[in-house]
Amino acid sequence: MTEKISNIISRLNLIKNYILLKEYHLIQEQINKLKDFDILEDKDLISSLIESNKYDEALMKIEQNLVTFNSLIKIIQNNNSAFENEPSLKEDIAKEIISSDTQIVWKNGFCGLINSNKKPITKIIYDGAIVFDDGYGAIKLNGKWGIINSKGIHITELKYDSHLFCVNELPTSLFHDGLARVVCKGKWGYINKNGEEVIRPKYYYVCNYNEQVAAILGKGTWAFINREGNELTTFKYRPDYNMYGDLIDVYFKEGFASVRVGKKAGFIDRNGKEVIPIIYDAAGNFCEGLAKVKLNNKWGFINIEGKEVIPLIYENHPSDFENGYSLVNSNKNYHIIDRNGNSKIHLKYRSVSKINNDFFIVTDFIGIERKSKYKGTDGQTKYHTYTQYNNGVVDIDNNTIVPLKFRNISKCHKQDLADITTNDKCGLIDLSGNDVTPIKYDNVRSFTENFCRVELNDKWGYIDNKGKEITSIRYDNTDDFRGGIAKVMIDDKYGFINDKGEEIIPLKYDKVSDFHEGLSSVELNEKQGYIDREGNVVIPLKYDYCLNFKNGLSSVKKNYEWAVIDKEGKLLTDFKYDSIWGVEDDILRVKLNDKYGYVDRMGNEITQIEFIEAGDFRNGYARVRLEGDYEKSFIDKYGDIVIPSMEILEWYREYDNRVE
Repeated sequence: MTEKISNIISRLNLIKNYILLKEYHLIQEQINKLKDFDILEDKDLISSLIESNKYDEALMKIEQNLVTFNSLIKIIQNNNSAFENEPSLKEDIAKEIISSDTQIVWKNGFCGLINSNKKPITKIIYDGAIVFDDGYGAIKLNGKWGIINSKGIHITELKYDSHLFCVNELPTSLFHDGLARVVCKGKWGYINKNGEEVIRPKYYYVCNYNEQVAAILGKGTWAFINREGNELTTFKYRPDYNMYGDLIDVYFKEGFASVRVGKKAGFIDRNGKEVIPIIYDAAGNFCEGLAKVKLNNKWGFINIEGKEVIPLIYENHPSDFENGYSLVNSNKNYHIIDRNGNSKIHLKYRSVSKINNDFFIVTDFIGIERKSKYKGTDGQTKYHTYTQYNNGVVDIDNNTIVPLKFRNISKCHKQDLADITTNDKCGLIDLSGNDVTPIKYDNVRSFTENFCRVELNDKWGYIDNKGKEITSIRYDNTDDFRGGIAKVMIDDKYGFINDKGEEIIPLKYDKVSDFHEGLSSVELNEKQGYIDREGNVVIPLKYDYCLNFKNGLSSVKKNYEWAVIDKEGKLLTDFKYDSIWGVEDDILRVKLNDKYGYVDRMGNEITQIEFIEAGDFRNGYARVRLEGDYEKSFIDKYGDIVIPSMEILEWYREYDNRVE
């Protein structure tokens, strides 16, 4: 590489660093110096850089420029070819459309989108990507997300937090009622389909719009806003949480939303008016004009006028009405009732659970008592007698679909299938009772990405949702599919298979991790490094330990000391730290000699390694404590001790557990 090319690459990297540090006054100086280099005789290269400087008027469109500079550096390093062959990020690459058959493709730890004909929709330069059913996508670079439209064109900058895109159950559509949720610096808001922030991120949390209204979370209470962002109610409604401690979203259905004040529940309409008194112990959403409510430990149903049309007499939680019927339970008497509360069918079973509106899993005593032998505390052999219950499936008319003969039946996640067990063997049936697989397996695990793991004679393999074995049952250990590939092991050697059951990465490694941002840490002969999804070694196996990549960076250990690397394996710090935590808010927390400090994305120490307590950066601030101090202080990204705004203080109080 010539001295001139090395010089321009150095200046490009300087610009990139200045963007990250938001040192805007230094960027123009470096770009002006680039004009002096007439290398490659490529006017498009220089004009592209000058053109990008126009973003300085709008805070440089920071991450957008980073993508541009990274691409330029790679082009010059690889072949010095003209920039004209690399389309602008603002342009559509192949005029292809994001659709349900759009695929995420990975190469050397970076990803992009292609269509079913393998034509590119985006460049392969991102750390992560998600495709939604409504023709939009989310792409990630350096820990920040942006939104692209159906043609792969960026409609937002790469500036949004990952909170929205790191949940277990992603929404199938990004936009709801024409607006999509976004998270920036820990606060939530909405964008329209042009990428404009029509409701700026300022709330602690927001729900998706439904029926033109959305719930927004303030300091521990809900309020409701319309599409213009006008508040229809004050912040007064109490949030609920599920058994895992996750916030339960609130949304409108059939013109009403169930809300809580204190320990009581009622309903508001789309104007924010409390139209059904907040007097109930619990209340569900309206379905087919009826809503279930609970009062004094009894359940019943009310109509949209708030009248109790089905008396509150049921002890257990009823199902929502669907196709005119609901499943109710009182004193273990199960009935399917109509909209007037009349019993259509009495299901005389010990327990009944709803699969969907057409089928129910039923459990009952089959007249067999079994004994199990065990040794008592006195050393004597004793017998425990238990009653065996079997399971079956009936339809809404109580016709037997699956005979009452199975030890277990459970609905498969996101599949119209059921997992059944009889005589200690497992298999799959469809909801009409037809066998999908032979009942021959010792274990059938849950479906992920339309595949499930099965065990037979202490060996494992995979079947698809048609019951076909896509691999032979020969592995000693297997893992769930993630992103179209799965980890497998034979004789303590690990590799990966694809969704066709093909071994795409040989089973030769002593250890492998799941893929994170397109790379997996692997171990062979007590040395670790990274491979891509095609099995290519992209970072040599020369380290004692490797962590997973996060936001474009990772940490590696050598001779008991840690350092930071990027996806090309470049060392950003020396090997000297005792511990390094993952990048948060573009800053990494490090530990040395029982003291903490911080380094930036380029590996520069932005503070002294002097704190005895330190948390991760959030929204530009971190809490730290120096030796001798009783209270913690806040520091900014320059390492200066500051007093943050009240908004930041409130954020830390609300989410205190995130920084400990």
